[in-house]
Amino acid sequence: MTHEIILAFLCVFGAVLHWQLSLALHTFFLHRYHTHGQFSMSVYWQRFFYILTFLLQGPAFLKPETYRKLHLAHHEFSDTEYDPHSPSNYLTSSTKHKFWKPLFAMMLDTKKIFEEIQANKHWISGRYGKKIAIDWKGFETVSNSKEATLLMGALYILLWCLVIPYWILLVFLPIILLNGPLQGAIVNWFGHVKGTRNFDIPDNSKNTPGAPLMNGELYQNNHHQFPESPNLGCGPGEFDPIYHLMIRPLLMLRIIHLSQKAKDELNAIKTWQANLPKSPSA
Repeated sequence: MTHEIILAFLCVFGAVLHWQLSLALHTFFLHRYHTHGQFSMSVYWQRFFYILTFLLQGPAFLKPETYRKLHLAHHEFSDTEYDPHSPSNYLTSSTKHKFWKPLFAMMLDTKKIFEEIQANKHWISGRYGKKIAIDWKGFETVSNSKEATLLMGALYILLWCLVIPYWILLVFLPIILLNGPLQGAIVNWFGHVKGTRNFDIPDNSKNTPGAPLMNGELYQNNHHQFPESPNLGCGPGEFDPIYHLMIRPLLMLRIIHLSQKAKDELNAIKTWQANLPKSPSA
C-alpha cells in the first residue's frame, strides 16, 4: 500500500511536471520564437527545440506555422469580431457567471479555425507570410500528420495506464492529452477577462493573478503592448519565469540571440518603468 501511495504521488508530480514543461516549450518555441521572432538560434538548436516541443505536446502538438498565423490574427484583431479566440465574442449576460460553457465553445471554434487554417480554407491562411522558416520539411510533414497525432496519443495513453497504481488517476489523462489547446484556452480566456492593466490599449487584455504559474503567459496586457519583448512581466512585482530562468541563461550561453525589435522593446519597458510613480518613502 505504501509503495502504491508513493507511486501515485509520483504520477501526480509527473503530470504537473509534464504540464509545466510542455507549457515552457509552448511559450518559448511556438509563441516567442516562431510567432514573434523575439530571438534567433542556429538550425541545430531550432531542430532540438522543435523535436522537444513535439514530444512534450504529443497528440496535442500545435503545428508551428498554423499556430503562428492564428496568433498573429489574434494580435491584429484582438477582441474584435475577427479575433479567432476572443472571450468577448462568447460572453453574454446569461453566460458571464458560467464561464466554462462559453470557454469550451471558444475552444471548439478555435479548433475548427485552426484546422481550416491548416488546410488553407480560412481567410487567415493567406494573410501572414512566413516570418521564420523552420527549415525541416521532412519532420514538419511527419509531425503535422494525423498518423503522428494518433501514434503519440496511443503512446501517451499506454504509458499512463502502465504507470498509474489507481484508476482514479485517469482523471489526469485528458489534461495530459490536450495540454497545448488547454493552455491556449486558459491564457486567451482569463488573460482577456480577469486581472489588471498596466497599459490602456484598445482591447480587453489583462495581467491575470497567478501569471507566473502559467510561465508568464497570463501577462496578456503587457504582451499586447510589447509583443516583441521576451520579458512579459514588466510591471512592479511581476515575474516572467521563462524570461528569467530560460531565455536569459540561453542568451548568456549564446544559444539564442535577441532580435533588434526585442532589444528595442526591452529598452522601451525600461523607460516606462523609470517613469512609474515612486512609492512614498517611509
